[in-house]
Amino acid sequence: MLCDVTKVHTGFGMMPRVTHCTEDETWGQVGGSRKVFMARALSFKGGKRRLTACWNGLRTNIGK
Repeated sequence: MLCDVTKVHTGFGMMPRVTHCTEDETWGQVGGSRKVFMARALSFKGGKRRLTACWNGLRTNIGK
């Protein structure tokens, strides 16, 4: 997603809400990345969830 994910991932059921992203200056560019932080939920303890990277316009999630 190239939009503000905090407006889209607001938390629903077991899915935690995204609180903010950091290090996203290069997001949307080939090779760009960002760190996504999520709120505490039944399925997640809260904090950094994924480093998301963008290669050739395709989004890939790396690690936890």
